[in-house]
Amino acid sequence: MASLSQHLVKMVSARHGPFLFRIFSLFPQLSLSLHRDYFFAHRLFSSLLRASLVCHFCSPSWGCTVPKKSVTDRLLVTYQPLHYFAVLWSHFSASAPSPSLQFRRKAPESDSGEDDIIAAISSDSERGDATYETDLTELEDVSSPRKRLRPDDNLALEPEVSFDAGELYEDPLDEGGVNLSEIPEDLDKAPGTIERRERIESRWKRYCVSQVRNRPNEPKWREAEEALRQASNNNMYRFLRWCLQLERGEDGRHIKGINKASTFETDWKNLRCYYQKLTKIVINDEDGSEIRRGMKYLVQEFGLDTQPGKKTPVYIEDTAPFNETILSTQERKFHLGFQRIQVCLFNSLGLFTVHRRNALTTFALPEIVYGPSLVICPHTLLFGILIHARVFRNQGLTSKAQLRKLFISKGCEQLLVPLDPKKSEWYIFCKTELVKGVPTIQRTIQMPKSTMSTFLVTFGEIRGWKGAFHAHQFRYGSGKVINESGWVSKEQHMLIMKHASPRTFLNHYHPLQLDTDMIRVICGLDPDVELMRAVTRQSRWRDTRRPRYLTHEQRTQVEYHPELEEARRNLAKIRAQYEETQEPGLLL
Repeated sequence: MASLSQHLVKMVSARHGPFLFRIFSLFPQLSLSLHRDYFFAHRLFSSLLRASLVCHFCSPSWGCTVPKKSVTDRLLVTYQPLHYFAVLWSHFSASAPSPSLQFRRKAPESDSGEDDIIAAISSDSERGDATYETDLTELEDVSSPRKRLRPDDNLALEPEVSFDAGELYEDPLDEGGVNLSEIPEDLDKAPGTIERRERIESRWKRYCVSQVRNRPNEPKWREAEEALRQASNNNMYRFLRWCLQLERGEDGRHIKGINKASTFETDWKNLRCYYQKLTKIVINDEDGSEIRRGMKYLVQEFGLDTQPGKKTPVYIEDTAPFNETILSTQERKFHLGFQRIQVCLFNSLGLFTVHRRNALTTFALPEIVYGPSLVICPHTLLFGILIHARVFRNQGLTSKAQLRKLFISKGCEQLLVPLDPKKSEWYIFCKTELVKGVPTIQRTIQMPKSTMSTFLVTFGEIRGWKGAFHAHQFRYGSGKVINESGWVSKEQHMLIMKHASPRTFLNHYHPLQLDTDMIRVICGLDPDVELMRAVTRQSRWRDTRRPRYLTHEQRTQVEYHPELEEARRNLAKIRAQYEETQEPGLLL
């Protein structure tokens, strides 16, 4: 076992060798075992390096410029943990006397072979050391029978070096950066949430403009933010009713409108957030009860749909054949087969991690050797993509079989397989496009979310599933399985789903159609879990005969539909008016 002094010299000699080797070479016979005796090493070197070694040095490796005159450089080496050293130096005036270290060798017949270090340490130096956060052992508190102090009359020969802590450390300036007011309040919000909040803000501003025309005698409507601060419950109710009547957006384009009561409720939530942003006042349930009463009336007045979504779950029994369809179908063409692997991996991660794109959680996913199917095995799919991209630092790892040949070192519990740092910015779900007619994998460009959503809808149609398949259905199914497994607590379930309350899962993710076998339970029989699960999952509505495109006859009927023909006549009329008058309003 190498001595501790040799070990430390090896650690720092590459950077500060010329000086630190001089320090540690003073203790040639100091040898300590490094068998996890960190406490002893900490006590010893905290006391040793605390001794404020003073010496001359002139080494270019320190990056300091030494003038022609004699300059005294004082090095203070402090020890924090065993592997970390902080080296500070301060330049003193050339007029100060040059201190020196004096070393006295013990006689060969002495009991100890250690060298004695005699250095003068002033009280100012001790006060300067007290500014460090490291809790070091004070030199005077450590008694060593091998240390001999010189007589008092010889101390006068040693110069005293005084310094202030400010000479070693300069406080940073409070400059640059941004102020707290410049940080947006929606900093950590999802893009969809930010978009909906911006939409309600723009609509409130449009509403204020319309109120200025309708009520010119009320000055509060001239400033949108001030109008919201002074808004009454009736003003907010009238605004929500106005939103239900909107037909066109700011750019004059026709908007979809609000058809669901849940969407209407979301607009009210965003309006409350906008009000809280301006006034710093929260509208609680009691304060907003009057507005909610008005909202219920508006739901009935405009005939909004109050039925919640079906929330059809997708289980592992659905995902395995779904991935098989993705890999084998010829109804959907790709530039490269690599894109099929990406979609299969996305489905597998959605199944086993219960994730959504904006709420990811880190999981340990050990490989199941005899799993149900390789087409849903995330290890097979993920390592296939990684090996195809050759992202490992060891370029010899070109197959999963070679990874299995690696062994964990004795005394270790894991083997890290580092990736190539040059490829750290590559995406797993990257974009594939044609570049000069050649299919190219753009590994540094992320695949758009809309692209993956389109893939899921298309493959769901090819599979024969009813309705538009979307990624949240993995959360419906896997979230329900985890909730009923008995192996996961409520707290863990909330952490996995990234929910702040169990009510979020019950209100928004739990399937509405319960799979409880009520008849068998009431009759006292064991419920048929497999049957009830099969009649509620996504594949129950599978029908490959379901058409994906319009037939020629159907297209002809649409082409000559009376409403479409009337719309064409109106468009031709408006176009002719614009050519005559050049009125910009006709372009809307």
